[in-house]
Amino acid sequence: MLLRLGTSSSALFTVDRAELSYWLESTWAVVPAGAEAECLDWDFFDGLLADF
Repeated sequence: MLLRLGTSSSALFTVDRAELSYWLESTWAVVPAGAEAECLDWDFFDGLLADF
């Protein structure tokens, strides 16, 4: 299976469909949709932005 990422520029990957499916299902089980922000370390991102 080919996977294309990007909008104005892109990256093209060849991936095994079964492995990708397993990885997506595994990550979904750990962090369900809508709960992503709860798992982020916001202090880390604040530190990155403080340098700008």
